[in-house]
Amino acid sequence: MLLAAVLLTASSAESFSIPPSYSGEPVYSWSGAASMQTPRAFPEAVVLDDGRVLVTGGLGEYGPIASTEVYNPAYDTWTAGPTMAVKRVGHAATLLADGTVLVTGGETGRGTASSAELLDVSAGTATAVGSMYFERSGHEAFLLGDGRVLVVGGSDWISDPWTQVEAYDPGTHAFVPAGSMASGRVFLSLEGLDDGRVLAIGGDDAGTSEVFDPETYAWSDQRTMMSPRYSAAEAKDPDGRIVVAGGALGSATLSTCEAYDQATGAWSAMPSMSVPRAYFSISYLPTGDIVAAGSWSDLGTVDSCELLDRTLSDWSDGPAMAGPRGAHASAVLEDGTVMVVGGFAPDGVLASAEVLSWEYELPEMCLPRDIIPLVMQVAPELQGHAENGFEAQLEAAQAEYDLGDIVECLEIMDAFYHHVKAFWQSDHMSDASAALLYDGYARVVTCLGGTPLPAFV
Repeated sequence: MLLAAVLLTASSAESFSIPPSYSGEPVYSWSGAASMQTPRAFPEAVVLDDGRVLVTGGLGEYGPIASTEVYNPAYDTWTAGPTMAVKRVGHAATLLADGTVLVTGGETGRGTASSAELLDVSAGTATAVGSMYFERSGHEAFLLGDGRVLVVGGSDWISDPWTQVEAYDPGTHAFVPAGSMASGRVFLSLEGLDDGRVLAIGGDDAGTSEVFDPETYAWSDQRTMMSPRYSAAEAKDPDGRIVVAGGALGSATLSTCEAYDQATGAWSAMPSMSVPRAYFSISYLPTGDIVAAGSWSDLGTVDSCELLDRTLSDWSDGPAMAGPRGAHASAVLEDGTVMVVGGFAPDGVLASAEVLSWEYELPEMCLPRDIIPLVMQVAPELQGHAENGFEAQLEAAQAEYDLGDIVECLEIMDAFYHHVKAFWQSDHMSDASAALLYDGYARVVTCLGGTPLPAFV
């Protein structure tokens, strides 16, 4: 039939990198990945344009490290990357628009650095660029929409944390002043807002946030958070909600969480994690959940992870990692899975890596209406209530089925498929979500008597 021919043509030309089976709720698991060549804690990880992951510097068994390594997820291999001119830990690494990586500051073993360098993985080179105005460690960097890099906070551990901010200009390879914050911040977080501004979060004694405007180079809108916190972790979901979790306050490790509302600029309390965490990782997943993994603090190092559901209403226990890990780096790979690498364990510095993935098990699906719960599952990443359009198509197909017109039902299902495909091709739907809907759709078409459809591979 025409429907099957269209699908066979489409599936032969395109593919998804996704788990093999799906259900209404994901089942998560950790799997081992190849280990780095060098153990390192507090490394920085950057996902390159080609999907590989560059890991830079960190603290090794004998002090800060100058080496870098590159992970290729297609082959599960590590290779040596460019060697930095300076050993660095507590530095920042930022992917630039041209695919090179800017590395700034950090501790060198001989003091705090103001130097910066560009790493070109393809060429295997590390090139020094202009130095920052301030020696910075424990700072953060953020790529602005115009290609400049905002460098915020940190300290030289002699002075108070810096209020002065600077920006790297890739055209001149120089740093320029970018205003001053109301508060000095160290071990802070940075997150981009939907309007192009940048939110600096925590890292100060008062527990505040403030906003940078790249149009005016001015800082404003300082707001009080629910709690002061350092070394916290943050993630933003597709609805623009910014979740900040854990961290430290003095000698205490925190389990509390809060969320920032972009519309009001206000912070509100959220459910707490079950485990206090500092120097850990947090990532938004294509499933709609947020995962927090590991910790390194006075309470020790942990192997646990927990998941915040897509409504931000409840944390649940996730699968344990292979072993305790904290002060590690994390990266969301191209297929949406999350890799954690390096860090501290109770017996020393780690070179190991592991990946969090998931799979689903679909219930039997025989009617168009059976797909609607899957549409609701992917709804958080759709903009403008697009899920209503998908649901309307499925209800229309169901109505034709109820009237006994299977041909018309299948034609509407065909339109649903092309609707999903258009969202996926325009990057308005993740690979995992598109494949989830396709899997349910293929099962329904087969159940209704259509030609069995190929699976995405």
